[in-house]
Amino acid sequence: MKDEILNRVFAAALEFGENFHRPIMEIVEELYPYISSDEKTSIANEIKQTRETIERYFYDKYDPQNEEANKGLQDQGKQWIKSKYAWMNYENVNRAASQGMYYAWHG
Repeated sequence: MKDEILNRVFAAALEFGENFHRPIMEIVEELYPYISSDEKTSIANEIKQTRETIERYFYDKYDPQNEEANKGLQDQGKQWIKSKYAWMNYENVNRAASQGMYYAWHG
């Protein structure tokens, strides 16, 4: 059950448009109003840290001067995400890697 909650909140936290980088606690409260405050805080903190860590991974490894070196970075990042965040589903792994590359590219 916790994996399902984390995936649902993470997916919402990756949205673009009017929900772009919306406070994660708001997302948790909207999606899971019935869980305890402590659990909401724990989930929000975990998702925030996960998103930031993934973005940092791509930002640190991306080389704007060497596109050849960047070609395999997205696939490497997906493998890294899968191993670090075993709870994350396939769709979120792909979205996180794509967004990580996008943010690294746009610096």
